[in-house]
Amino acid sequence: MYPNLDSLVQEGYIEKSALDKRTNQYKLTDEGTISCYASSTGDSRNS
Repeated sequence: MYPNLDSLVQEGYIEKSALDKRTNQYKLTDEGTISCYASSTGDSRNS
């Protein structure tokens, strides 16, 4: 799971930040939101 999350971070779809010493949190970026929307609607112009 973590290598996949790291790939999404590198591609700019999510942001990673430290919640505490052992836990990271992830947040969807604007680019990630657009890509998810385009994927769910079948709109390939924004993906």
